[in-house]
Amino acid sequence: MDASIEIGQVEVFTTDNRGFTAQEMADRAVNRLLRINSRSELRRVLVDYFQEAQDSERMTLRNKLIENGWADAASLLGD
Repeated sequence: MDASIEIGQVEVFTTDNRGFTAQEMADRAVNRLLRINSRSELRRVLVDYFQEAQDSERMTLRNKLIENGWADAASLLGD
């Protein structure tokens, strides 16, 4: 019996005290979108990236508010 296991490539992307920019997210999304085979999968991937875009923008704003002494206002944006 011959068996083999293929392990996929894992990429990790991080930022420092901010969310991802639109350009950074687009770079990550392009490779993923090119491998999509169905309309439902495309919709799911787009929803994921749109949600991540909202979360990144919120994180960037939160961090800017905290850096400028507005921690109370930042807490209204959630974690």
